[in-house]
Amino acid sequence: MTGAEGLVARLEKYVSGSYAGFFNQPTNVELRKKLVVFSIRDMEDELRPLAMYIILRYIWNIVRSQTKRRMMVVDEAWWMMQHEDAASFLFGIAKRCRKYYLGLSTITQDVADFMKSKYGKPIVTNSSLQLLLKQSPATIGVVKETFNLTEQEKFMLLECAVGEGLFFAGLKHVAIKIVASYTEDQIITSDPAQLLEIEKAKEELAQEEAAAEEKIREAREKTADEITKMAAEEIAKEAAEKATKGTTEEVEEEAKEKTEEEAKEKAEEEAKVEVAEEAKEEPAEEAEEEAEKGVIKEPPKEPIEKDEPDLAY
Repeated sequence: MTGAEGLVARLEKYVSGSYAGFFNQPTNVELRKKLVVFSIRDMEDELRPLAMYIILRYIWNIVRSQTKRRMMVVDEAWWMMQHEDAASFLFGIAKRCRKYYLGLSTITQDVADFMKSKYGKPIVTNSSLQLLLKQSPATIGVVKETFNLTEQEKFMLLECAVGEGLFFAGLKHVAIKIVASYTEDQIITSDPAQLLEIEKAKEELAQEEAAAEEKIREAREKTADEITKMAAEEIAKEAAEKATKGTTEEVEEEAKEKTEEEAKEKAEEEAKVEVAEEAKEEPAEEAEEEAEKGVIKEPPKEPIEKDEPDLAY
């Protein structure tokens, strides 16, 4: 196409050049989570406005296709305000977001850069809530003009401490002090000194946790050894008691058997003595009876053995 060489040259790096991997492919991000963060912090300055534009366009398409209560927060919004097309797109979202049940919050550290765009002031005035924190003397004039500040409010923004500022709700202005919890402060702080302290604290905590885990492991090993030792001692004690009990039972059994045998032998001997005494008493009684009757009974004579002739032929 005649006259399109310049456009082709400008688009080449985004279509098939070094930036094609980011711009020339479908997205794989799904907005089904309660919190989704798109970070462009590590991108080159040249690409940040383009990346922010693509992200906002993608989010805006999702918002229009699926009506749902959402909040979109655009941090460092002044990057978009540097380019008229991106600033116009952000202004369009600010004007129409309520229709799709979407809330829009824009955050910037430099109000002057935000107000340089012709869309900056309409975006600010179209918002229902504003929050101003400490301002520098170089930008306080623009801030005063944009937000119609009084002299007292102006000096307050110049002298207020961290977390202090002015809160705007419609036509009402009120001083505010934001006190972050410890956890919130650890998450949102950008102070380099505090970040170094946090990293140091994390390292110390990791070392303490490692030491605690080592102590727990040693205690578990010691406890396991003690349990094993106690179990072995208990088993040995039970075996000794069983052996002692078995030996005692065997001795008692042998003594019982011996006692029974002795009693049996004694009973047999007593029975033999009684039989012998009875045998002696019976002939004497018979002799007495016969003497009383006048009969003398001679004791039986032993038979005389005779020699029998040999009958041998």
